[in-house]
Amino acid sequence: MSLYLTTAMDLIILSQQLLYLSFLLPHFTNVLHVIMPFLWNGNRCEDQQLQESLGAPVVMMSIAPNGRFMACFLANGVLTVMSTSFGNKILDFDTSSTRKPLQMVWCGEDAVLLSWSGFLLMVGPFGHWLQFPYAGVPTHVVPEADGVRVFTPKGCEMLQRVPPATDSIRRIFSTDPAALLYDAMERFEDGDVKADDAVIKD
Repeated sequence: MSLYLTTAMDLIILSQQLLYLSFLLPHFTNVLHVIMPFLWNGNRCEDQQLQESLGAPVVMMSIAPNGRFMACFLANGVLTVMSTSFGNKILDFDTSSTRKPLQMVWCGEDAVLLSWSGFLLMVGPFGHWLQFPYAGVPTHVVPEADGVRVFTPKGCEMLQRVPPATDSIRRIFSTDPAALLYDAMERFEDGDVKADDAVIKD
């Protein structure tokens, strides 16, 4: 998938993405072009008519690892997530910044990480977001299958969604069997004589 800005007859590539054939529905091709202000299917030259739904030109885009979603950063600072079939708009999130991010990658399959000089912004489902400050530290982000690696001159960090198994153990007031066993282990290590009460059932 390529993003172009047309000025008279010449085309300037602003952003480029590849959508693998295995992710595509049978009636879509693997080459799509965004030619401002139109989105074209490369083989059929079919206008997708997204001008009204997007509201501003696309300046950067990224395809989710599962190939089902596409994140678009618009010139007005809005992050839009839509299906790669262009049928559904999933999310509009106002970043309050009209500066183009240095990088925009997917963190797993349900969050988008945007990188600016000095901070990272992660936007998840339903518009929930987290900001990670990196003041005065240059960063480079690399997407992984289940998260994102953040490289700095001092080292490497990994950002990823908390796995469901870990969440079920550490969630507050969790009654999951693994959480009860973990609670009993903590009590046992603290020397509590009633540590087994947490796992014994009537």
